[in-house]
Amino acid sequence: MSLAAAAEDWEAAMREAGFHLWCGTPEDDTESWVPLKLRVYRRVSEPRFLVDLEGVFESEWAYAATLPDVMGLLGQWAPVVQALVMTGVLAQADAENRGRPVGLGLGRQVRR
Repeated sequence: MSLAAAAEDWEAAMREAGFHLWCGTPEDDTESWVPLKLRVYRRVSEPRFLVDLEGVFESEWAYAATLPDVMGLLGQWAPVVQALVMTGVLAQADAENRGRPVGLGLGRQVRR
């Protein structure tokens, strides 16, 4: 099964269970550089939230009954995910700059 087909199966399973994507890490070019992705799905019935932690090789998930419960999980995982996203962004920038100092390129982008 291709990765695209597996992703479509996951999304279909989530919809069938009544879950819809509520928030998560960005779905863009940086995604392939990030070793851990976090997505939160929401539905009307309890458990209302499903937190999906997608690693490089496998995914793990946890259910959260209420908004305070999911916010507690996000508070625990967000610093890890944020650090890994930044690591991925810097790795991508380094690859695009072919070893030139990354900080200079990022600084010019921020000042615009």
